[in-house]
Amino acid sequence: MHVRSAEAATRNAGDVEIKNLITRAECSNVSVAEAELDGSHGPSRNHLSDRIYYLISGRAVVTIDGDTHEIAPGDVVLIPKGAVHAVSGTAHYLVINSPAFDPGREEDIPT
Repeated sequence: MHVRSAEAATRNAGDVEIKNLITRAECSNVSVAEAELDGSHGPSRNHLSDRIYYLISGRAVVTIDGDTHEIAPGDVVLIPKGAVHAVSGTAHYLVINSPAFDPGREEDIPT
């Protein structure tokens, strides 16, 4: 399987544009998305998947269960399933979910 980022389906979630590169339809074990953030996203919690952010460019602040982390290009963040998390900043990053992302298992947390 080969996916071109420029041809991927795109969706918006708050201040983040998400390109779905590999979805549950292609692989139930993992999903990969490319995200472009300009503002904030979350807080939310995924009840199914562990999530990894890999920052390609920009700067972001990620909060996981109340712990705040400033991340820079090349940094990796692991968000365990069930953890309340949020991200803010201006950043281009990869989002990897295992098992694959299921929108029905994502919970938005009121602020």
